[in-house]
Amino acid sequence: MGEPAKFAIISLLLKQGAMSLSEIAKVIHRSNATTCYHLSKLKSLEIVRYETNKNGVYYWIKYSNGIKFRHKYPLKND
Repeated sequence: MGEPAKFAIISLLLKQGAMSLSEIAKVIHRSNATTCYHLSKLKSLEIVRYETNKNGVYYWIKYSNGIKFRHKYPLKND
């Protein structure tokens, strides 16, 4: 997981909670396609969960309790 986009997604979801693909992409300054790619990798690692409802698909960190980064991984343009 040495890719900055994945760290940015994890950091964002830990801070903000559940978010849609387009919301995540906008904040981390990546395309929806790129963000979707990284989210699918994080889902396969069982780091990110998702739920589909009438408002769309929302993503969050699977086990957010107790997760803390030892370093700050800034979002792009922070």
